[in-house]
Amino acid sequence: MAIEPRATYRLQLHAGFGFESAAARVEYLDRLGISHLYTSPVLQAAPGSTHGYDVVDHAKVNRELGGEEGFARLAATLRERGLGQLLDIVPNHMAIVTPHNRWWWDVLENGPSSRYAGYFDVDWDPPEAKLRNTVLLPVLEDQYGRVLEKGLLAVARTDGTFTVRYHDHEWPVAPHSIDALLAGAAERAGSDELSFIADAYSRLALSTATDVAAIRRRHRHKEVLRQQLARLCREQPDVGAAVDAEVARANADPEALDGLLERQNYRVAFWRTAAGDLGYRRFFDVNTLVGLRVEVERVFFDTHHLVLGWLDDGTVDGLRIDHPDGLRDPAAYLHRLRSARPGVWVVVEKVLEPGESLPESWPVEGTTGYDFMWRASSLFVDPEGERPLTDLYAELTGEPVDYAEVLRVQKHRVLREVLGSDVNRLTALLLEVCERHRNYRDHTRHELHEVLRELIACFPVYRTYVSLEAESVSAQDERYVAEAINVVQARRPEFDQRLLAFLRDLLLRRVPGDRETELVLRFQQVTGPAMAKGAEDTTFYCYNRLVSLNEVGGNPGRFGLSPREFHEAARAAQWKWPRGLLAERYWGEEVADRNLEYLFYQTLVGAWPIETARIKAYMEKAAREAKSRTSWTAPQTPYEAALQAFVEAVLADEEFRRELDGFVAALREAGQVVSLAQVLLKLTCPGVPDVYQGTELWDLSLVDPDNRRPVDFALRQRLLRELEGMRVDAVTARTDEGLPKLWLITRALGLRRRRPQPFSPHGTYVPIEAQGPAADHVLAFSRGGEVVTVVPRLLLRLGGQWRDTRVPLPEGTWRNELTDEDVPGGAVPAARLFARFPVALLSRRERP
Repeated sequence: MAIEPRATYRLQLHAGFGFESAAARVEYLDRLGISHLYTSPVLQAAPGSTHGYDVVDHAKVNRELGGEEGFARLAATLRERGLGQLLDIVPNHMAIVTPHNRWWWDVLENGPSSRYAGYFDVDWDPPEAKLRNTVLLPVLEDQYGRVLEKGLLAVARTDGTFTVRYHDHEWPVAPHSIDALLAGAAERAGSDELSFIADAYSRLALSTATDVAAIRRRHRHKEVLRQQLARLCREQPDVGAAVDAEVARANADPEALDGLLERQNYRVAFWRTAAGDLGYRRFFDVNTLVGLRVEVERVFFDTHHLVLGWLDDGTVDGLRIDHPDGLRDPAAYLHRLRSARPGVWVVVEKVLEPGESLPESWPVEGTTGYDFMWRASSLFVDPEGERPLTDLYAELTGEPVDYAEVLRVQKHRVLREVLGSDVNRLTALLLEVCERHRNYRDHTRHELHEVLRELIACFPVYRTYVSLEAESVSAQDERYVAEAINVVQARRPEFDQRLLAFLRDLLLRRVPGDRETELVLRFQQVTGPAMAKGAEDTTFYCYNRLVSLNEVGGNPGRFGLSPREFHEAARAAQWKWPRGLLAERYWGEEVADRNLEYLFYQTLVGAWPIETARIKAYMEKAAREAKSRTSWTAPQTPYEAALQAFVEAVLADEEFRRELDGFVAALREAGQVVSLAQVLLKLTCPGVPDVYQGTELWDLSLVDPDNRRPVDFALRQRLLRELEGMRVDAVTARTDEGLPKLWLITRALGLRRRRPQPFSPHGTYVPIEAQGPAADHVLAFSRGGEVVTVVPRLLLRLGGQWRDTRVPLPEGTWRNELTDEDVPGGAVPAARLFARFPVALLSRRERP
């Protein structure tokens, strides 16, 4: 590892903020105390991408960001300042924006005989005959026949290439399918040469060919024919005119055009068909992001060769792996990556449910930190508020308060309305497996479908990690499978218990066989999207008891976390994952029908003051994600218009605004202290702290895309310069500007830079228990015996009455890095530690 990770700064790159803009911020990041720039994906993405996760070409650097030269200049700028780079990569999927994705274009043109057919997770042999050796493209605005008859589908020619066009979509025409069109043009023009080309196209190897020699021969011949056709049309304009006339005739005749389209390696269809018939694995329910088969060695190296080169030459120091849960075998992928580049720093974007552990067999440094931020947030939730808030929520909304049941219901909804095609493919595979075992062959497709859907809905985590390479199934995976089966047995006693036992054995690889193993691996790839769409994309918007609990990696049904539980997790992190990231959040660090209205009021309190346009956009997203009255797939315009009018009316009410101002003012100071406490925990707990762009000042951002708004770096650079000559009292006097947060970050990262050892993987984490009447309102710990962190908690219940509460510091003299005061060892009054700054960061001056 070239540069030891100290802290990362996440930048979201896009056309308006590319490599040049990032390079211009490097000096500022260095002065802030950052060791690594942490960038969003930089490979060529779909045109106009605002995030980079829709990669279309793994062999190119995104031109909209500045291309290869711009990326090289950014890397050089980082090296000049002694900074490294943590790069976000996307191994799970690619965008199928054609023709920009040349691999996918080749698949659509050539079907199973494409050189890249094995790169994508496409089911070429589904039970439905109409989809065999065919890719379903659910892109049409209406039923296929209606779209065809409206003339919205058309064939076009450019030189020797033919395409099908529909609005801004474009797809290749299969070479063998143009023989009749060219034959008609040859007769029209009286061209023997064109007739020869038409015959040659008809004799091409079938697109279903999988023999390597046949595929190479087909590819070679079709390219020669394409060039011959282009030359002929160019040199003999009458031939070109005849071909174009045949194209125009086909476009004007729905029957003729339908005949041509039926010969393609894809089937264009109404977009709603994706809910039941889609034949390829997606990223969640995004039809334009197709799953990659990185488990295939050639695919791995073709999708990683640029990144591996950057690791070799020092351009990149570490990798953030996006969505490993989508992969067929995450452990095998990570081991291959580690084998290719043994020293690379790797963190994974893995969402852990409370109580779930990252598989210890994974050769990674840790997660991106969702789990940490949930713990850091829950630490400041008062468990005594659970009952009154639960009663209030039930009274105001009439909604159910059992989170587990709400989640199960919403997962069922997602499996039915959004992921139906995934469940159907899994059902077909289970039916095939049951046919191979006589005790289960009489179970019907419908019965198996219902059992699978219930099992997925009851699954307690995103997925298990049963691997082809592991000799046995982990105890954690066995526990989760058993838990899910037990819940299904209790909920659905009408299900055949022997079938459920068989499913349990299948999922734990106790039943040998290729198709049986395939079922396990496929099942694991479906439970993750079901949890993600069911929880964070649906339930988190319709279970609004306390929205600050609705964090990715959290459990809204769990109200608060004790200091003991926090310490246990921190010690485990120091032991197992000392270089994991701390941490990403969907909400800003300061944010915390009638159900939606309750969400609206909570959001206003957490983000106040907020512009009307921002809260309107958020409420529209929340309503669609909740899926109760409107949704992304079936937006209800009258309802959404009424919702927007409601938001505008509420915010236009001056009396309401005055009351809200007063209510928020009473909470603001406590909220700011909680924010500073969470930031200090992030900066000093085991792991590598991550600062998301712009959050070094107060951040009242909502979820994506609100948290991708432009950052005023000029303001932050100016404030950082001003801090250099300031004392703590002057800093706290400008709290409204966010200076205390910037001060805390620069001071803590400065300490980590000067004294890295206590925070290193070789350091220690030792809890410190406060003493006295308010001891439960303090969390403290020591790092390596050299640094002590002390933060207050549950301040509203405390009411500022520390009384004789003390924090027992190790012997010696300590320096408060945030106030520049000396503090003696021994039992120090909490009131003294928090007198001039809301949190305390102490470093040892001398040993006793």
